[in-house]
This record gives sequence, C-alpha cells and structure tokens, in this order.
Amino acid sequence: MEAAWTLCILGQPHLQDARSQPVYLERKAAGLLAYLALEGPTHRSRLAGLLWPESREVTARNNLVQLLRKLRLATQAELVQGADTLDLSPLLEVDLIHSQRLYAQGRHADFVQARGLPLEGLDFDDLPEFEDWLISARERWEGWQRAALQKLGEEAEADGDLHAALGWSEALLEADPVSEAAFRAVMRRLYLLGDRHRALEVFERCVQTLEVELGVAPLPETQELAELIRQGNALPGAAPALSGTIPLSVLRPPRLLGRAALWARMEQAWAEGKVILLSGAPGSGKSRLAHDFLSSKGRFLRADARPGDARMPYATLVRVWNQVLTDNPDLHIEGWVRRELARLFPTLGEAPPPLQGEADRLRFYEAGARFVWTTRDRYAGQLCDDIQFIDAASYELGLYAIGRLGSPESSGLPTRTIFCFRDEELPEAYRAGMDDLLRAGLAVHFQVEPLDPAAVRELLEGLDIKGIERLVGPLERLSGGNPLFILETVKHLIETGRLGAELPEKLPPPGRMVQLLETRLARLGPTALQAARAAAVLQSDFDLELVAEVLGASLLELAPAWEELEAAQIVSGERFSHDLVYEAVLAGLPASLCRVLHRSAARALEGRGAAPARIAGHWISGGSAAAAPWLLKAAEEARARLRLHEATGFLERAAEILEEAGDPDGAFGARFNEALVLAELDQPERQQRVVDTLMASARDAGQRARAWVARCYLLFVQGDVVQLEQAARSGLEEAEHAGDVEARRELLEAFAVTRILVGKPSEAVAPFEELDRLGEQHGQPLWRGKAQEGLGLVYSYGQRSAARSALERARDFYREVGYRSGEYGVLNKLGAVEFELGRYREARAHYVAAAHGMSGTDGYLEIQMISLLGQATCARATGDFASALEGLETGIALAERAQRGLGGVLLAELATLLLLLGQPQRAADALERARSWPGVPLHQMYRLELAAALVTGSLEAFSRAIAGGQEGSDAYTSAVLPLYYVPGRPWAQVLEAAEAALELARQHELVGVERVAGLRRSQALLALGRPVEARQALPDVQGLEAGLPGDLTVTEAWVIAAQVQRAVGEVPDAALEAAEAWLRRAAALLPTAERRALLSDSRPARLLAEAGVSAVDQR
Repeated sequence: MEAAWTLCILGQPHLQDARSQPVYLERKAAGLLAYLALEGPTHRSRLAGLLWPESREVTARNNLVQLLRKLRLATQAELVQGADTLDLSPLLEVDLIHSQRLYAQGRHADFVQARGLPLEGLDFDDLPEFEDWLISARERWEGWQRAALQKLGEEAEADGDLHAALGWSEALLEADPVSEAAFRAVMRRLYLLGDRHRALEVFERCVQTLEVELGVAPLPETQELAELIRQGNALPGAAPALSGTIPLSVLRPPRLLGRAALWARMEQAWAEGKVILLSGAPGSGKSRLAHDFLSSKGRFLRADARPGDARMPYATLVRVWNQVLTDNPDLHIEGWVRRELARLFPTLGEAPPPLQGEADRLRFYEAGARFVWTTRDRYAGQLCDDIQFIDAASYELGLYAIGRLGSPESSGLPTRTIFCFRDEELPEAYRAGMDDLLRAGLAVHFQVEPLDPAAVRELLEGLDIKGIERLVGPLERLSGGNPLFILETVKHLIETGRLGAELPEKLPPPGRMVQLLETRLARLGPTALQAARAAAVLQSDFDLELVAEVLGASLLELAPAWEELEAAQIVSGERFSHDLVYEAVLAGLPASLCRVLHRSAARALEGRGAAPARIAGHWISGGSAAAAPWLLKAAEEARARLRLHEATGFLERAAEILEEAGDPDGAFGARFNEALVLAELDQPERQQRVVDTLMASARDAGQRARAWVARCYLLFVQGDVVQLEQAARSGLEEAEHAGDVEARRELLEAFAVTRILVGKPSEAVAPFEELDRLGEQHGQPLWRGKAQEGLGLVYSYGQRSAARSALERARDFYREVGYRSGEYGVLNKLGAVEFELGRYREARAHYVAAAHGMSGTDGYLEIQMISLLGQATCARATGDFASALEGLETGIALAERAQRGLGGVLLAELATLLLLLGQPQRAADALERARSWPGVPLHQMYRLELAAALVTGSLEAFSRAIAGGQEGSDAYTSAVLPLYYVPGRPWAQVLEAAEAALELARQHELVGVERVAGLRRSQALLALGRPVEARQALPDVQGLEAGLPGDLTVTEAWVIAAQVQRAVGEVPDAALEAAEAWLRRAAALLPTAERRALLSDSRPARLLAEAGVSAVDQR
C-alpha cells in the first residue's frame, strides 16, 4: 500500500500528499511527529512531558490531545495512532527514514542528495530535554552525511575518477570545516590533478583554520603531505593497507574446539551454583571458553579488569557497575543502598560522610552485595576477565559480595560468576582470596590447558582457508597448542601474502607472541597506529572521543582509522581485542612519544572529571609535576574510603614530586599528611622515617609546630611519655609563635595526655578546657569532642559519673562530624568507666561496639587491642571465660602482626586468666612471653608484675605491681590491685589493704571494687579468728551474678559467704549451691580440656572442695 502522506523532517518541516499543497507544521506538532518517526512508539505521558515540561501532567496530556485533534483536522487523516502508546500511521512516509535506508544500503550518492537538518529553523530552547534529543539527532544526521561523503570520495578515487573524488572531498570539507582528513583529501586530489599551487593554498587555509578555531597546529601527517607537495615528489598510494583481508573465520573461529571435557565440568559447577575459576597462559582461550559458556546461559555481564586499574581504588568496579546502571535504567535500588553507592556514583545522590571504621566499611560492602543481588533477574551470570589487572578495592568488595550471596544465611542465590586470570601474574593476595572461596566450597578451579594436536588440526581445518592444509603440521609443532598464537600466525601470513609459502624460519615462539603482534602493527596506517598508541597509553575506559582528544584530532578523521584497527582485530569496540595486543602496542611506543601522549591523556581526563589517581598516573608517566595536586586528591579519596595504604602511597609520591619540582613547602605538607595517616595505619618504622624528615626539613615556626605534632603522634604510639611531654611543650612554643591554631589544639591535647600518663591528671584539666574553648570559638565540633574526651579521661580518676557525661558529649561531637575512629576510642573509655562503676554488661557492650567498628580496617590497631582487652576483662568478670580467652588471643595475634607493645599487656592478662582456670603451666608460658615482649608501655608494666606475682607467688613482685599501679593516681587501680589473691600473704596485710580499698571505693563510686573489698575484709577477719566481725563485714551477696572485678570469681565470693555463715552457726547450703551452679555455668562455655581444668584444678574449684562441694561431674 502506497503512503498517502509524507512527513518531511529535513529542512522546513511539513506534511505533503499527492494532491494538495504542503501542510506546514507548527513547532510542537513538528516536534511530536519527528520524535515518533525517529524513536518509534512512545507513551503519551512521555510525549506530554517532553513538549510541555512546565505544565502539570493533566494539563500537558490535555494539550497533547488538542494538538492531535488539530493534526487530524488539517490532514483529514489519522497520522498518529494508538491509545496510551502513540505511533505514526504505517501510511505515513518519512523523508529522513527513507534517507536512513539509503545510507544503510550503501547508496551514498542518493543519500547525500537529501538537504537540510532535522527540523531546521526551529528552536526548542524552552523544552530542554527535547532540545537535547534534537541536538543528538542532528549530530547523527551530520555524521552520516560526512561518512557518506568520505566514502564517495574514496570510491571515486579507487575508480580513477579524481575529479569526482575532489568534488566529494570538497563537499566533505564544507560539511566539516575543521577536519584535517578532509583538508588532506582535497590537497592530495588537487595535486594528483596537477594543481600543486591550489593544493598548497588549501594547506595554508588548513593551518589558519586550525589555529583560529582550535588553537592547534596540523597533525604531522598533514604537514608531511604538504612538504611532499612542495617538493613535487610522488605521493604514496593510500595509507598502507593490509595485504590481505582476514576472513571472519580467523577473526573468530566458528567453533570452540578441544574443550568438551572442561565444558562438562563447568556445567556441573554451574548447576551447583559455584564460582568458576579459569586460569591458564596468555592466549590459551580462557576468555573465549568463558564467553561461549555464558552465552549459552543467556544475557551475561562483562566485568573485565583492564591494564591500569590496579592504581585506582574501585576502578574496575565503577566501570562495571556503571555499565549495569546504564543498561538497566529501571533497576530499583533501595534508598540506603543508593546512598552508600553514591560514594562511587555521584549520579545516585549526595555521598554520605567518609568511611571511618569497619562498621562503615561493612555497611558499604553490604550495599554492594545488595546491589549485585538486585541484578539477579537481569543477567544469567557474569564474566570477570583478566582478574590479574583488577584493583584491590574492587577485588575485596567483589569477593565479599560473592561470599555474602553464597552464604547459607543469604537468599541462597547462586553467584553465577566466572573468573579468568593468568596463572603466573595473579597477585598473592588475590590468590589467597580465591583459595578462601575454594575452601568454603563456593568455587571450583579449572586449568585451561593447551590444545592437543588433534584439536589444533581441527581448528586450522575449520578456518576454511585455501592453502592452510600445508601448514597444519608445522603449526602443530610450533604453536605449543596456544590458540591465540595459531590465529595470530595465520593472520600474519594472510596479511603478508605468505599463506601459500613455507612458515618463516624466524617465526617467534609462542612465548614471544608480542614480536609477532608488533610485526602486524607495523602494517597499520599512520593514523591508525597513532590511535592504537593513544588507546594503549589510556590503558582502560577509553572511547573514540577520548582517543581523539588525546591526539588532538577530529572524530571524522579518526573514525576510518578506528575501523582499520577493528578490521585488523587490534581493538574490539572500545577495548583492545586481547591484553597481549595492548602490551605489543605499548612495547613499540617510543619513550618520548609515550610521555607526550601521557600528558595529553592527563589533560583530556581532567576535562572529563576522571578519578584523581588515574589523572595523576598519566602526569607521572608524562614526567610532569602536575601529578602532585592530583595525588593529593587521590590520597584524600582513598582516606575517605579507608584505603589507608593507598593513601600513604599517594602522599609519599606527591612529596617526592613536589620536592623534585622545587616546592619544599608543598612536599612538607604532603609528608605531614602522610605522617598522620601512618599514625592511623600503625606503621611506626615508616612513621619514624617520615617524622625525621619533617623535623629536618621544617623551614619556619608553622612547619616546626606541625613537625612536632607529627612527632607527638609517633611518641604516643611508642609510649615514650617523657619525650612526648617535651615534644608537646616545644611544639606549643612554635605554634604560639606562628599563630597556628590547628597545630596548637593538637599539641594541647598531646600535652594534656602526658599529664595523665605521668599520674598528674589534675594538670590536664586546664589544657583540655582551653581546647574546648578553642573549639567553641572556631566552630569546630571535632576539637570540642577531643576536649570532652580528655576531660572524661581526667574525671574517670575520681568522678565516674562526670566522666561518663563528658565522654557521652565527646561521642556526640564525634558523631556530628562523622569522626568514627574518635567515636570508637570514646566507646572504649566509656567501657572502662562503666566497668569501674560495676556495670559489666554495659561496659562490654561499649567495648564490643568499638572493636566491631574498627576491626578489619587498615589502622587504629591500638583502639582495636584496647577494645579486645576490655571485652576480655568484662567477660572474665561475668564468668564468660571462653569469650575472655578468645578476646585475649585475638588481641595478641593482632599485636604480634603489628609489633605493638600492648601485646605484652594482653599476654599478662592471659597468664592471670589461665592461672584462674587451673592451667598453671600455660599461665607460666604466657608470662614468659609477656616478659620478653618488646615495647611494653612503661605505665602498663605493673600488669606484668601483677601477673608474675600471681603465677609465681612472689610477694616482692606483688609489691612492685601495687607500687607501679598507684603511680598513676588512678583510684580504681589503686583500690583493686591489693585485693588480688597471692598465697602466703599475711591476712593482717590483706585486712589492712581491704579496708583501705573499701574506703577508696566508696569515695569514687567503685561499686564492684567495694563489694570485692568487703568480701576480702570478711575473709581476712575470719582467717584471723574473728568470725562475728567477719559476719558483720560480709557485704550483701544479692546481685553477685552481675560479676566481680579483679581475680575474685563469683564462686569464690559465695564460698567466702558460706564459710562465714558456717562459722557463726548459720546454714550455708544456699550459698554453696549458688557457688557450684555458677562454676558449672562458666565451665559449660569452655572447650572440654579447659572445662575439666576449671571444674577440678582451678582455685575456685579447690575452694569449693574445701567447703565440702565437688564441682566435678561424677557421671
């Protein structure tokens, strides 16, 4: 059926039929018909929103109805059909669609006859979304016009019609006045027609146009052509072309051969929902196997890592997930997941504050896993190729998501992932992660072996190339069964016209594939080679537009070159066809040109808002100091994402570059920030080197003040209180001289801490209060949090309730600014205060929250170890000995890895716990390790003396422990230490110590200590033959189940009560039953060996046995 009406979109838009005058269209009617013509069926609400964006939906839809009615009245035809979804009538012909068909059919001469732009002469600046669409449509149309003109010129020249070719190239130059390719075509064809003078005039016009319009000089090949024309030399033919056309069967062999057995094993793993790990040598066919396998399952996600990803945290993941978001615009993402992912994708909304601890990291990782889960219906699986190139951050999050989705507590969703990697190039850390998946039963690993001779023969015969049969035998021997080597060799022979000859004598072996590829690269045209080189420098995430920016060339000029690269299978779309091809391109790139391209790449990426680490990497490779500010930005990003190792690396490199560039102040600033991050990362040796450099390079009072700040952080980690005090005082003088408020607040805090550590907490109040005032004056909640935390610590020496209030204020200030590490440190201190107040379960909750928040991070090990020590102390007080053991052992392992002095304290606590549990030999071993542990903080040495006293029974060590603990003026320590039990200690001495502790405990709200002191006092009075006084001194035993501090267990407390009751004639049965029950409950949580020791060999069990009760199960 012939079309009754024609819609003319090109030029002035109108409708035309065979009988009447044109019906010219008003603006929105033309826009409506053009949109339906090019986009196809569209919902009414979409069209109404495009054409009336400022109107309410009801109004906009009514306007659309009126517009359609006017069209119907003007044409007396239903040119637009449909109810909710509108489409053009099949009777309506569209000029632009007709032209599109001509272009697709290769009828370029007919195609270029069409004139005008889509909806020419109409403006839609009041309809921004429609205007964007129209601009894109016009650019596409112009691109087709230019491509058609270029093709017509090439065809005419190939046919020998130079006059026609010149006409087409001049039309192309008119369509794209800044195209160097068009200028060169006009110059070349004029010269070939004998008009040398006009050819050079065109070159001069080219120079002027590029200078005026773009501010650049012509490309080298344009200048070389002009020089050839000036000299009157013969021109070369077309850009060196491939000698032979590579058949599609070679570009991608039709069948996958020699992999049937491996395919079957993959099918089994797939059916079991396991991750499939494919490894093998470069070119062994891993990617093809994985691709074909996943293609057989349906739509799958390509999640490939690329060269260069490793230097940018989350580079791989951002690229892949951005593709997911682009491919699935209707994907529903939960609000909290969207907020977390905004850290990586600004288009999803405002990012939350920087990550501060493990709780934040876990929530971020959980959001990533949840995001993957939401795509479960969109993809049958995903292919993670070239994992050896992936960045560490993407790898860690990816493994978390796989483990999370594959765990029993998840939805049971199979992960459906295939990982491909080169055996010898996979980093050990990545291999360890995959080993974890294998051990957990979540993955299987298959090695992709070389093809056997039969498969090689079948592969070559399947290429269906005349003359290939002569090469089957030699290629079987030379290839080693590597599919890529076989195919690259065949391509090389086709391109060089040697397919029918013998194999070259010096064909590179499979292990030197790059040489073979370099030979093929040499046959590329100059523009194509430059495009390949620019893409190789960019490494990953490049497209034609970006490559053009790097080269300073037009898209039209590069498009044919890119087609040449795709035809030669150098690139595939917007990536290299194989990473070995990328390596070959890079290997052949001259060093000087490489640096130039890197600098150009950096500038192009800056304009695109690329990741700072990526931009910095290009400036570094380009030998430019412009890398420094981008390294600083990269460090800031890494720190915000808790990638502290990467942050210090960026800062270290920035300092080196700035120093080399003659910017010592900039270098100092970078090193100062590096020192602060190292303090969080717990790398004291490296921190020491950086601090020494800062001290030596500081050039003024401000820098010297900051150097002292960095030194204070280091000395605090080292536990050197004397040097810390001196450093704080020196730094305060410099800060005062420089007027540096920020440095002053850091040094005030450091100085105040020294007052606490030397046992003079009252002297810390003034600096902390000054710090609080500074914070209030300058609107700095963080400073106020530091001040309140310090005051809380000071008050904890005597005013526990006031301490708790101050610490809670500090916690709130830290939360206000998102300072999570500070918050977790305060939680530790709140745990200590609650413990001293006798609230052991509340204390343990604070410690657990702090440890959970910080575990697994790159730093803050001190906070983690204090949290673990606090948890263990609370667990021991409440009889959860199993958790106490686990916490101490975890803390010791952490201290061992980090080489921290606090490990000696943890070992001392372990020794006292093991002794309490009836394991004296293990206790002695732990004590020996504690004594030899390096770097134990001096103010904590009393804990080692206490452990020695308890394990060895040394009263001298016990006296030293008490003296050392009392040096810090800490009421809790001073009160609780003398209450520990050491055999052979005179009871009169115990009584005296108990009465002193009792008084101190009542003065300082030490509820638990008060109860222990009362029990020890009663025990001592009974031992001294004063039973009535002992009964009077016996504290209320109700509430003992809450727990007790020190080394007195609840069982022992009940036995003491029973002994006193029996001595005065009371019935002790209830107390003894409670003693036995508590011990059994505590033992039930322990492993078998520890349980038996506690019930038979421990001090509580012996005391219970002396009272006539055996806790050992007799069954």
